Amino acid sequence: MLALLGDALLLPVAVSAFATGLALAAWTPWGLLRHRWVVVKLVLTSTALVLTPFALLPGVRAAAALTAATPADRLADLGGEASGLVVASSVSPATYLACTALSVVKPWGRTRPAARESR
Repeated sequence: MLALLGDALLLPVAVSAFATGLALAAWTPWGLLRHRWVVVKLVLTSTALVLTPFALLPGVRAAAALTAATPADRLADLGGEASGLVVASSVSPATYLACTALSVVKPWGRTRPAARESR
């Protein structure tokens, strides 16, 4: 079930977070490169967008394949896959939670080019 949900949800959520972030940055006074917190959010969301298909989804698919190959009366031995899957599936929500916190708190100031142009 996790593999089905992972394929159906993880990549679309990452792409939509990136796309809506770009749209909101382009059409709001905050701008894309005017404030440091927006730049940090852009980097975090870009990282999540890249890592989801290359780190998280392959681990989910491998765990699903190992589980499907295990007889019904036995527990699946995921070995190293389990720890990697736990780490990868923890990093993604933590990244989006950090982005949400940055949106609420709005720490730091303007970037240097934006500060210069406002003078």
